[in-house]
Amino acid sequence: MPSFITTEQLVVRYDWRWIAKNITDTGVPATEDDVLTSTKVAAFIEEASEMVMGAAAVGARYSLSDLETYGGALLTRIVSDLVVGAIIKRRVRAAKDDEAFTAAYEEAQRYLELLRRGERVFYAVPNVPEAGLPSTVNLAPTPASAGSPLITDNVRIFGSIGPDRNYGRGYFGG
Repeated sequence: MPSFITTEQLVVRYDWRWIAKNITDTGVPATEDDVLTSTKVAAFIEEASEMVMGAAAVGARYSLSDLETYGGALLTRIVSDLVVGAIIKRRVRAAKDDEAFTAAYEEAQRYLELLRRGERVFYAVPNVPEAGLPSTVNLAPTPASAGSPLITDNVRIFGSIGPDRNYGRGYFGG
């Protein structure tokens, strides 16, 4: 699975010095180039990308190409915040900057859950923002010739609709 962002995009959103401080294990100060070529950072980006794709797949609104093509700045933000959360989990420390990053990570996690449930969308993906609305062509009902197990002719599961407008005694004033 491809990664949705590059390490260059990550260091635009988060200071490379903070990332370097938290991914090195040797105690030797890392450089910006070390961060940009880090296999650890690349692994965190791949993991975060898979988390987004997993949420999108469960929500059943996006294909991989939809996210790659239309995800834009929102996708970059979500993946970056998830990467920082993974870096924080790697180094558990009580520091003020970590609290701010943890908040961003938790916000990204909440957004992923909303994507998964279909309560949020990537707006630029064609036909997704209006999916499920009455005028949407993509979610049209099955043809009448296929029949429906719940509605046939004038009989419904809650009563019949006849000339006397009998909707079922008891519920609608009968």
